Amino acid sequence: METILILVIVGLVIYIIWPKKKRETSSQKSGSPLTAGEDSKTKNLTKTVYPSKNNFNLDLSTEEEDSGREYLEEYYDITGVHIPSRKDYILNHCEELDPVFLRKEPSNPVNPEAVAIYHYEQLIGYIPDIDLDDVHKYYDRISDASISEIEYDGDFLRVEINVEHEITRKKSKPKPSASTSNLNPEDFMRFKQNEIPSEYLKPKKEGGDPSSYFYGKKVCISGSLDNFPYRAELAKHLWDVGADVDTGVGKTCSILISGEGVGPSKLKQAKAGGVQIMYEPELMEKLNGFKSSFV
Repeated sequence: METILILVIVGLVIYIIWPKKKRETSSQKSGSPLTAGEDSKTKNLTKTVYPSKNNFNLDLSTEEEDSGREYLEEYYDITGVHIPSRKDYILNHCEELDPVFLRKEPSNPVNPEAVAIYHYEQLIGYIPDIDLDDVHKYYDRISDASISEIEYDGDFLRVEINVEHEITRKKSKPKPSASTSNLNPEDFMRFKQNEIPSEYLKPKKEGGDPSSYFYGKKVCISGSLDNFPYRAELAKHLWDVGADVDTGVGKTCSILISGEGVGPSKLKQAKAGGVQIMYEPELMEKLNGFKSSFV
């Protein structure tokens, strides 16, 4: 009798417990839905890996492999955020610093060059047409992108994104040595730092060469130049002839000397401000025979 009673009790326990375990096991296999206390955005963030989202080939697996790379950040006010469905989504689901993803749209009926911006799987806008050429140039080297700013005054909505991409550079030429330069050792070491000395970033109080094309003009030097391995040397010459040398494109800038690797945002700023963009061939013509001591 006791044996029968024990068997009955064991059977009841198995009957009560077994379905619950089966449900738990089934849920774990199929992927259980979020519970009321879970944050869906946080859950998605843990699954998101930016390079694979855009089919990029960057290997960001180790810090050691990534240490030799250089990156540039660009900022864009995206278009199309005024469309009601997108606007409603952005105001209710997007936050600053949220990741976004860029996707080309070759089948876009309006512009086959279009680059769409997605917040997870939701389309929120597009890269402005004026910036498409720049974005296409570095699209395959994008390493990260996020919402940098959201502004809404009750009517007008502005969304700015930040795009980070790897910079590609040509294989560098052998650097000049003191023995191959006709400069004195002191000037050689100063120019070799490639940082423009502060004294050349202030207008010359007197002197200069009024016949020089650069005399009295605000000149910004940006990017690397084949004919001037060290920008500091070019800056000194421009300063000597009476130019006001700078490293940024400001409101008073007259000329942007654009070498290799100049950021699209700086070129865009120069174009918007009516600044003359001077590339290296024209620069060499305007220098009236002045050449670097390093080449």
